[in-house]
Amino acid sequence: MVKKNVNKKNKASRRIQRKSRKNSTAGFNVKGPSNSGITTAVRKVGTIPRAVRNTSRMSMVQKVCSITDPFCPGAKGMKYPDGQGGNTLAMQLRGHYSPLTDATGNVFISIHAALWNNLIVTNTLSSGNYIGSATGAPYASTTQSYSSTFVVGNQPVFLGNYRVVSAGVILRNLLSANTAQGYCIVQKRSTPLLGAAFTYPSGDMNGTEVETFSLAAGAEMCMVFKPQGTESRVFQAPVPSNQAALTSVLPNTGWDYITIDAQGCPVSSSPIDVEYVYNIEFTIVNTQDALAQLIPKEAPSNPKMIAASTHVVSTAGSLFKDTASNIGSKMEKYAANALDDLVSEGFALLGL
Repeated sequence: MVKKNVNKKNKASRRIQRKSRKNSTAGFNVKGPSNSGITTAVRKVGTIPRAVRNTSRMSMVQKVCSITDPFCPGAKGMKYPDGQGGNTLAMQLRGHYSPLTDATGNVFISIHAALWNNLIVTNTLSSGNYIGSATGAPYASTTQSYSSTFVVGNQPVFLGNYRVVSAGVILRNLLSANTAQGYCIVQKRSTPLLGAAFTYPSGDMNGTEVETFSLAAGAEMCMVFKPQGTESRVFQAPVPSNQAALTSVLPNTGWDYITIDAQGCPVSSSPIDVEYVYNIEFTIVNTQDALAQLIPKEAPSNPKMIAASTHVVSTAGSLFKDTASNIGSKMEKYAANALDDLVSEGFALLGL
């Protein structure tokens, strides 16, 4: 009787041990020499450690951000990954401009994604409209912080044809707490004011996206340009940075544009600062072909990255009442959601 009870206890103990070994090797194939007494755990084919999966996903999120968020550290030197760039260089162009208000404290600025070397600025009001002529003051060439030996007309002297990878604007209030007054109507628009005389109604709020920006001390707002159609990824000739060349309508660049209508500000002053960031990809001019040997390989085609960036463009807004550093975390969330949606859509196509 005692012997039977011992046998039952031994069997129960062996069952527990087998169950424990099974749980400890879940997800693994157990292999080893039959006579070695050693059990080797080998990961099943197709399974990836969670840490590796998370690292890979974060890497893809950051890559998507680098072509959708112009303020992202990774955006500097980024090429568009469609495999069509060829022998190109990438660089970041930055500059800023502080417009002057008129005798009533108003000023108007139009900023275009593909025109880093020109802003349309006017403080001429007539019957409630900003007036711009085909030449002269409304077309104000901006200043860059680059050395004059490298930049001619606010663009690289080696630049042949170019395309914009990403671009954005940071709007800052320059007024102190004691003098701050007025506001800006900031809009995203799709039909740019290019090259011809124009009349723009002061106080207009009919853009595709509209925000009001109060000029409080330390206030900051960011705007992100968005591509519109396939024209945005086509290489084009450099834009002239002189007033006379802007008398004719420029070709469609495939990007939207931003307008800033400042009102009620201190008169004859510079209440705001407009910083622009352009990440561009460009070819080398023919006279500098020898430099082509120094150019790294073109960005390989990455359809998943392009699809995710298109998703981000269609879901994220253009106007953010926040600092550039905080926008990065928001754009990462949009990129992560875009990648998750792409995976879900893939499963849906498979009927899963």
